[in-house]
Amino acid sequence: GMNSPEQVIAEQACNSLLRVISIFQYDEEDTSPLSPGFGILFDALLRVSDSSGACENNLCVTAYEAMNVLISESANDCQDVIISIIDPFIEKLNHTFEASVDTEQQIQLQSYIPSVLQTITAKIEDLVAPFAEKMIKSFIRVFEFRKAIVDEPMVAISTVLMECENLIPLVFPTMKPFLLCAFNNPDDVNSLIASLHCLSVMLDCKEIGMFTHDNGTFCDQVAQSFFRILQNPNAPFVAKPEILSAFGDLSLCIGPNFERYFPSVISLLESAALVTVQEENDEKMIENIIQLRLTIVSTYSMFVHSNFDALEGHFERLG
Repeated sequence: GMNSPEQVIAEQACNSLLRVISIFQYDEEDTSPLSPGFGILFDALLRVSDSSGACENNLCVTAYEAMNVLISESANDCQDVIISIIDPFIEKLNHTFEASVDTEQQIQLQSYIPSVLQTITAKIEDLVAPFAEKMIKSFIRVFEFRKAIVDEPMVAISTVLMECENLIPLVFPTMKPFLLCAFNNPDDVNSLIASLHCLSVMLDCKEIGMFTHDNGTFCDQVAQSFFRILQNPNAPFVAKPEILSAFGDLSLCIGPNFERYFPSVISLLESAALVTVQEENDEKMIENIIQLRLTIVSTYSMFVHSNFDALEGHFERLG
C-alpha cells in the first residue's frame, strides 16, 4: 500500500485511494463513512508525500491531489481536524525557503502546499480568518523567493481575500508589483489568469482607492499591460476574454476615471466581436471563441453600470 518502499506501488495505492475518496462526496453533509478515519488517511498521505524521492516521480503530486480531494469532499464533522492542519502547513511552506531543501522539491512544494491551503480556505470559508494574514505573507514569500509569479499561491491569495475582504487594503500595496509582473509575462498563462482573478477580487474593495491612491499610475500600468496582450496576435487566446472581463471590473471600480481608457478598450472590444468560428478550429478554440463573445456582452454590461459620460456618447454614435 502507501507504506510500500516501492514508490510505484505507493503511487498506485494513492491513486486507488483518490478514486475511493472521489466516490464519497459528502461535502456539506454532517458526517460520512470516511469521517472517523479522516485524520489517519490525511497523515498517511502526508507521510507518503514526504518520503525520500517522492518529488522525483508522480508520487508526491498524487498524494497532494488526494489530500485536496479528501478535504474538499469531507463532511462537516471533519472541520476541526482540517483547521488543525493549517498552521503545520504554513510552517511546512516556510521550511521550503531554507537553503537545505532540494531545488526541485522547493519548486513542487511551493505549488502543492498553497494548493492544499487554498482547498482548506474554500472549505472552511471565513473560519480561515485567524490564519489569513500569515498565510498570505507565506504565499507572497514564494514570489519573492522564486523571483516569479506562481499560479497556485496566487489562487490561494485570491481565495483567502474573498473570505477576508478586510485584508485587501492591507495586502494591495504589496501585491501591486507581483500583479504587474504577471501581466507583463503573458506566456505564463496560468499565472496571468490567476493574477487577473486576484485583481478582480481586489477591485471589489473600494477602500483601496484603485485610481486615487496614486492618481492613476498603477491603473495606467495595468491598462497598458492589458493593451499589449490584447494587441499581440501571439498572446494566449484563452487570456483575452479574462482581460476584457478585468477591464469591466476596473470600470466598475474607478467609474468616471475609466474614461481615459474607454476609447482604446471599446475599439478592442469591437475588433474582438469580429472573431468568428472557422472550420479549421478545434473544439478547444471554439470554446474559447464562445467564451470571448460571452465576455464581450458581460463587459459591455459592466460598462453600462459604471455610468461614465464617454459610454453615453458611444451609444449615441451607434444610434
